[in-house]
Amino acid sequence: MSVGDSHLHHYVPRWYQKRFLPAGQKVLCYLDLKPDTVVKGSFTYRRKALSFWEPARCFCNRDLYSLRFGNETTDVLERRLFGIVDKRGAAAVEFFRNYDDFKDGTHESYQDLLAYLGAQRFRTPQGLDWLAKHMRLDDKNATLGTC
Repeated sequence: MSVGDSHLHHYVPRWYQKRFLPAGQKVLCYLDLKPDTVVKGSFTYRRKALSFWEPARCFCNRDLYSLRFGNETTDVLERRLFGIVDKRGAAAVEFFRNYDDFKDGTHESYQDLLAYLGAQRFRTPQGLDWLAKHMRLDDKNATLGTC
């Protein structure tokens, strides 16, 4: 893996999550529908379902979009596909935030917004599982290659 590669991949971008925070608030109320059970020696407990986390910790999985080639991995899909789609999607959302009439950039922003919304369907863990199932793929790299 390259030095600059990331491992924590957000399927709901942080910029989008932050739009739901009231002014001055920095944490989201995060409900885990399937909290982990932790075993430490003879002590077992279930994590709390309700947490208060910053967007950096919400809606992400480790190496969700990492491609593996033998012992090497890369986050090129995160950087060069979802990163670009997210950046353009954020700009498009901001463009339409106070939209009042057709103006320069409307068509481009509309296209970027559609690309962002389209990517959201398949970038979640459930979306990737759905894609693998319906394309009859059992390899993560093959599934990610269809994105």
